Order: sequence, then structure tokens, then C-alpha cells
Amino acid sequence: AERTPDNVALVFEGQQLSYAELNARANQLAHFLLRQGVGPESRVGVCLHRSPALITAFLAILKAGAAYVPLDPNYPEDRLAFMREDASLSYLIDAAFDWQQLASLSSPNPAVTVHSDNAACMIYTSGSTGKPKGVLVTHGSIVNLIVALASLHHISSEDRFWQFVSPSFDAFTEEWLLPLTQGARLVMVPGPSRLLPEEFIAALEQHRITVTLMPPVYWAAVAEYLLRSGKRLPETLRLLITGGSETKTEWARRYHSLGAEGFRLINEYGPTEATVGATMHAFDPVTDDNATPLTIGGPLPNIRVYIVDEYGEPMPIGTAGELYIGGAGVARGYWNRAELTAEKFVPDAFSQQAGARLYRTGDLARWRPDGQIEFLGRIDHQVKIRGF
Repeated sequence: AERTPDNVALVFEGQQLSYAELNARANQLAHFLLRQGVGPESRVGVCLHRSPALITAFLAILKAGAAYVPLDPNYPEDRLAFMREDASLSYLIDAAFDWQQLASLSSPNPAVTVHSDNAACMIYTSGSTGKPKGVLVTHGSIVNLIVALASLHHISSEDRFWQFVSPSFDAFTEEWLLPLTQGARLVMVPGPSRLLPEEFIAALEQHRITVTLMPPVYWAAVAEYLLRSGKRLPETLRLLITGGSETKTEWARRYHSLGAEGFRLINEYGPTEATVGATMHAFDPVTDDNATPLTIGGPLPNIRVYIVDEYGEPMPIGTAGELYIGGAGVARGYWNRAELTAEKFVPDAFSQQAGARLYRTGDLARWRPDGQIEFLGRIDHQVKIRGF
């Protein structure tokens, strides 16, 4: 907002917000929240559909030092009611919120002290039980993720991001903060996952999108359409990030071939409890073998990954074990679930740092001889259908 105040920050249904406008609106809402007693370690619910108001709310909550709690208005009411009560919200911003009351409020940046270990957001995840549980993610963990990805993906103010996933999904953290911390443009549309492949490609071309995040199940459908119609990905698209389920190398190869020269396909892995992304692999058409699943690569900067047996001992190369994650991405734990937190977030026996912890993912993996990690599935009987 200070470097490029006139750059377009948000695009939504014909509307455009500059960085200066977005910052001023977020500041006004932040000052309003501070008047309501909101501050560090407060949790503020946001139950809004995709719109500039949604981004304004998230940004304002962070500016007030609090943690935002996404509540998808498309969820069943009983689930939303449970989450609202369980989160012990200090405030709720929903469709009934009166934005006009902010017009007279101050717009300078609020003076709030926030530390890296303060909560920045609480994302509800079902896990293997189906009962929602809130994962507390800190400012430090998110900063580590965004700084690492901005560097690895060479994000600049010239980029244009397509916003795809639900705001209540952990990957949304990456989708909205990665562009907005680099002066890039974030393009939002209502219900992007409902777009037919041809509509999706047309939208990418219209907005000259350079970066998008997409689940494998959706980009497989897009790839089928492109191959069937003889079309290719827009030349402007330089980076596609996928993850969330096993990706076939065969499909990655076919999809990569549809991009322009320099197009990169990234397979990212990471649970909510490890702040969205813990490892990544850039598809290489030369070295990636169709006979094996696409690897999840190696750990991001300041992240540590271990593959261990049932006693927590490291497994040899090529031998399956449970994947543990340590380092800067490990979340604080589950809100109001002390017993479950103690079970899943365990002391880091490999670290010399006092209080260091590891998150037990429940995922099976193995090291390959080339140093890449191969994802093998779950160690329990969890069944995932279309991401649920």
C-alpha cells in the first residue's frame, strides 16, 4: 500500500480496488474492531461470500491484532452454529454488518503490537472424525510460508492471481496473502469451482491471469477439455499450484505440455496444522517418471520433515513410515482440544531448540534415493471424496 498505492489490489465483478483504497477500508474496520475490545488473541468470525468485503474483513482483523475465523455461508446452519459457539468469538462480521458505520472512522494504520506467536487465524478442519476442530495458526508461521513462496515462485507486482478455493479452506491463506504482500492483483469471482472448463479458460484469458491454485480433480477436468478441443492454456499463465490429493505424474506431464514456454506446475503438500504448505515439487518433464506418483518434493525453507516408524525412529530410504513435520510452519494446536493437541503435536526429539514440536500428519510417505518425498496415502482408514 505504501510502495504502489495506485496498483489494482482486487478485482470483483467489474469492481476494482486499489491498494490505497483497500488499506484505508481495512484500517477503518480495524479501528471499529478495536473499539469493540478486539485485540491480540481475540477471534473474529467472518461469514461472507467472496467479495472485496471478505478480504477487507480478514485484513482488518489482522490489523487489529486478532485472528480471523472463516465461516463459509454455504455450510449447513448446524455446522456454522457449532463453529460460532466453539470458537468463542469476540465479534462476528456477516451479511448483516453495517459497513456505512465505518465511513466516519479514521483510516491511518492502527498502532497495534503483534508478536510472531500471536494467533493470526483459526481454520476449522474435519480431520478423520468429521467433527470440526479449530487449528490456531500464528503470524510467524504464515509469514514464513508467504516469504518462502514469494521467493520460490518469483512473485512480483506484475502478477495476477486467480482466487479459486473456498475462504474456509487453508489454501485460501496462500491465495490472498501471497499476491497482496507483493503488490500483485487478486481476481475474485463468485463460485469459481462451478465454472465449466471452457468458462474457466475464458476467465483466465480475460483477466490475463499469471498464477492460479487448483485442486487436481478440477485441473484434470480442465486438461481433458483442452486436449479434447485442441486448445492450450493461456500464454499469460506461468504458474499453476496444485495439491491436496495424490497427483499422477502422467496427468502432470499432459498438463505441463499444454502451457506456454516457461510454464511451471507445482505440487504442494501440507496439512492445515503445518500452515498450508510444508513441501513442494516443481514438475520436471525430464526427470519425473510416469511409472511413479508425482512426488511432494522436499521441505520449504525453515520446515523440517521426518519419516518415522511407530516408535518415532527415522525410516531408511525407500521404506514407508509416518510423515512428521517440524519447524516454523507448525501450528499452535487445536482450539479447546488439549488432549488431541498433545496427541498430534509432540516434542521434537530431533531438535536442540527448547519447546520445539512435531506435527504427526497421519500420512504415509517414504524418502526416495534422490531426496524427494513420495506420498503413499493415510495410515488410518480415512476416506476422502472430492476433498471431503
